[in-house]
Amino acid sequence: MRPGIAIHGHFYQPPRESPWTGRIGRQPSAAPDHDWNQRIARECYLPNARLRTLERISFNFGPTLLGWADDECPELARGVAEADRRGLENYGSAPAMAQVFSHPIAPLLTDRDRRTQVRWGIADFERRFGRRPQGMWLPECGVDLASLRALAVEGIQFTILAPYQASRICDADGKWHDAGEHGVDPSQPARVDLGGGLSIIVFFYDRAASQAVAFEGALHSAARYTDVLKRRALSLQKSDLQSSPPPLLLVATDGESYGHHAAGGAQALAHTLEALGADGDVELTTPAAWLARHAPNRRAEIREQTAWSCAHGLERWKSDCGCRSGGGHQQWRAPLREAVETVTARIHAVFERDGSVIFTDPWAARDASAGLAPRALASHEPFLATVRDRSRQEILRRALRLAEMERQVLFAHTSCGWFFDDVSGLEPVQNLRFLARAIELSRVGAPLEDEVTAILRRAPSNVPTVGDGATVYRRNVLTEAIDAPALALRAALRWAAYRDDRPLDLGGSSVSAECWRRERLRERTFVSAIARIRDAFDGPPLAFAVAAISLPDGECFAGLGPATDGERVERAAAECAAAFLSGRTPDIVRALATRYTTRGLHVMDLSDDEREEIEAARR
Repeated sequence: MRPGIAIHGHFYQPPRESPWTGRIGRQPSAAPDHDWNQRIARECYLPNARLRTLERISFNFGPTLLGWADDECPELARGVAEADRRGLENYGSAPAMAQVFSHPIAPLLTDRDRRTQVRWGIADFERRFGRRPQGMWLPECGVDLASLRALAVEGIQFTILAPYQASRICDADGKWHDAGEHGVDPSQPARVDLGGGLSIIVFFYDRAASQAVAFEGALHSAARYTDVLKRRALSLQKSDLQSSPPPLLLVATDGESYGHHAAGGAQALAHTLEALGADGDVELTTPAAWLARHAPNRRAEIREQTAWSCAHGLERWKSDCGCRSGGGHQQWRAPLREAVETVTARIHAVFERDGSVIFTDPWAARDASAGLAPRALASHEPFLATVRDRSRQEILRRALRLAEMERQVLFAHTSCGWFFDDVSGLEPVQNLRFLARAIELSRVGAPLEDEVTAILRRAPSNVPTVGDGATVYRRNVLTEAIDAPALALRAALRWAAYRDDRPLDLGGSSVSAECWRRERLRERTFVSAIARIRDAFDGPPLAFAVAAISLPDGECFAGLGPATDGERVERAAAECAAAFLSGRTPDIVRALATRYTTRGLHVMDLSDDEREEIEAARR
């Protein structure tokens, strides 16, 4: 019998969207592209979709990546779903696997949070592929028995681990053997008993072949990659010519190896698949297809609290274990973990307290929310069915706020936040933004913010000018938050730039203009209005007096004040308009500063994307 060769690609990006706007901001390190999702899609995801490699391999795509693709790269979202359908035609079993939703380290979650993340991953998979998943990827292959049990309870049949994550193996002869330092023979999967009549099948990837792809340049040419795989597969066969089932060579790496980590990797993969598919000595397959034809005849016990990317168990995601991608210490990891888990516990308490009034069962409601953003969740029937009085808009909007609060705090557990080298990096900052948004939605306010800040003071940065995690939280997280006054000021700047009173919708909250006034003088524009804000959830309607000026040199700034006194608002707008029509810039600047005193916003205070939009509108 010919040895099988299966290639698995774990394609994933963390959730990068701002929790306040739902948009990914410009990431200069991803230049020349707007952000890392766009760059890696160009280098890796789209080439593989266009070359149709995905239908001939096993793959999982992270739900947060495909959620981005739904809006920003629909070709990719369509291509992934189509690859699963074509893979079913190729192999008789569809090749796509699900993933634990937002890529947390599953053993570090509570049982309830792990169950939700697994159920969200399954729900996202069913929505995209129209079927139940057979396999599920554990982020970073982070494993313990509780995590495997969470998969098996939901009907997942198999997962993939490293060979050294097995501690003992029982072959067909019924004898148990210690796996040893380097782990089990990975050429056959094994069943892991989980108690209570539950079990799951574990496929073990081949470490040598996988490392050749990820770290040793096997993708420099298709000929080299083909040779690596065929030689290794045939060596497994020669060691046991009569084996039944036949040996399986499983290669598992980050999918980004195929085009992002290795330039030309998608093309090398495509040519390798073509060559192996025509080779009579080996058989291309997938774990799902292999399992459909062969029943595992081995049993295994796993090494709990282990992962594929840390030599110290799961310490990479909670301590200064020495695993890193660059230099410096990781003393910040433990305080970051403490901050995330502290806020998570507080948020869950709020959710259970308030959700018990809103939902028939708050935790069942969270599971039913499927990880969906509020706009999609508002029409998601399984979630709506858990709301006690869905006919009342104020109840429904409160239910959406509570669900979004939970989604944000679970996103804060995304593994990338601890993986790299400093607390000031993109990924830890993003996790902290999720935390801050969850706190904001909880309405708990300052006490919880103070607790988080105190913990983060113990998270030292490797960058002297940064200091610690508390500084990162103040400078890089809280400054990104967009509250109601900031939203009104953004609307005013847009009204001045566009020279009309179009509503602004940002993150589900909307701003409309009343008593709108516009004055034009040569290439200058002045606007004033009462900005009325409707909160995305159950916050009260708010109103602010705003005014903004746009100057020909690109200067654009706005001021905000109270809108409670109609006569005062009208007088302030009239005085600023008169100052503007005088043609003297200092006069209008002085008028804005004295009449709209609550808060101001300059165009340079905006994000790069917002500034570009304002500048384009002014032309």
